[in-house]
Amino acid sequence: MLAFLSLFWGFAFYLIAVALESFAPLTVVNIRLAVGAATLYVVMHYYGYSLPRESVWWWRFLLLSFLGNLLPFTLISWAETRISSAQAGLLMALMPITTMVLAHFFVHGDSLTPRRIVGVVLGLIGVLVLIGGDVLAGIGAGHLIAQLSVLLATLAYAVNSIYTKRIPSINTLVVATGSLIIGTVAMLPFTLFIDRPWMLQPDNQSLMAVLVLGIFSTGLATWVYFKVV
Repeated sequence: MLAFLSLFWGFAFYLIAVALESFAPLTVVNIRLAVGAATLYVVMHYYGYSLPRESVWWWRFLLLSFLGNLLPFTLISWAETRISSAQAGLLMALMPITTMVLAHFFVHGDSLTPRRIVGVVLGLIGVLVLIGGDVLAGIGAGHLIAQLSVLLATLAYAVNSIYTKRIPSINTLVVATGSLIIGTVAMLPFTLFIDRPWMLQPDNQSLMAVLVLGIFSTGLATWVYFKVV
């Protein structure tokens, strides 16, 4: 499951860059949420589950979607109109450090230890080696706001991980489907008002990128993410 997340969340930065060639940032976010929600809804019904009717769960889904989808997806998509996908990927690699620090204070049994700190730092160095040290040359120069936006996205993901650990027990497929559905609905008015997506003329490559982004990097990845957490 971790390998699946690594593959499709890592691949997402490239897919976003391709999708942005034809789509505006909010439209990319809304389409990937809608496609992901539709994918999981079909899977959920295949396994015989249904969405909860209690309003308290939908408020939880909304918060999960805001922290895990709406805010970070929008920030990353906007940032990639100004910085490279490689640079965004490098900055996102800081998320485990943020999560580890927050978990130390808010999750029982997830204390900071020297071995964990060393492990995360080595992982970050590994990402830097894979991406290439030349990406560091652009950090802090010219597009600082975009870079800070990606860092804010890492914080949102980290807070979402902590909140996910603290919600009452629920089937992971149901919570993933519910959060993507309510995220799609909440995002739609902003997308229609700001981006006016009906005026866009996407090419096949961008359309394919956003569909793969929705099915694998959003829908299935969200379900797998909740199972892992």
